[in-house]
Amino acid sequence: MAVYEDNEITAELINEQFPAVASAIIAGAEQPQVEITADMIRESYPDIAAAFVAEGEQNGRAAGAEAEANRIASIEAVGMAGYEDIVAAAKADGKSTADDVKLAIFDAMQAKQANMKHARAVDGANLAAQVAELNEGANGEAD
Repeated sequence: MAVYEDNEITAELINEQFPAVASAIIAGAEQPQVEITADMIRESYPDIAAAFVAEGEQNGRAAGAEAEANRIASIEAVGMAGYEDIVAAAKADGKSTADDVKLAIFDAMQAKQANMKHARAVDGANLAAQVAELNEGANGEAD
């Protein structure tokens, strides 16, 4: 039997030297290819399909649990004293991220600062009114 180098093997060589192999290759190529689908696997191989589903569920639960633990840890990492309610709500809703919490805390801080600024303005106005009232009383007694 002759030994051939890879670069010497051609379709013509196979046809001439190995007609049975050529016929088998052609016959295999002409057979319709079976399309493998999820439905076909479920119908033809229910045990295999069930094993895949069970494995997917197990892996999905494990991945989901890990993702949720990481989400909660990242939320707790950005929490700040005084804003525990925001952190607790974010942990409970199941969808908020650490970035959402940072933004909510920032918004709450901005609102708190605005309220404090307003309260100082009101206090200042009240103080001014009290000083004016005292001044009027003091000016009235001096007469």
